[in-house]
Amino acid sequence: MSQAIGNTALAYARVWHHVDASDRVLGKLAERIALVLMGKHKPIYDPSVDCGDYVIVTNSRKIKVTGRKEEQLLFRKHSMFPGGLKETPYKDMKDRKPDEARTLLLAQLAFD
Repeated sequence: MSQAIGNTALAYARVWHHVDASDRVLGKLAERIALVLMGKHKPIYDPSVDCGDYVIVTNSRKIKVTGRKEEQLLFRKHSMFPGGLKETPYKDMKDRKPDEARTLLLAQLAFD
């Protein structure tokens, strides 16, 4: 005899997570954030159900990148006109707009 136990509202409740990004490696931090946003850390995970939690990242200016990623990582945007591809290296973006650079990097790495 099988018994089906329904998922309670408590299991689907969303929780706020605070992440301190100071002196953390970018890729590992982005992976953990992605798991929490998708809800894969919960036992009730189902890809068709949005059961992820909320994440707040602080001290994003102190995120570290390893190796030669400062020169190799590129931000790309296109104006949809022929020849309209703009590429900006992470190193330049970090100096000009540090908050936007970290936000875009975390979004890229979390959802690739």
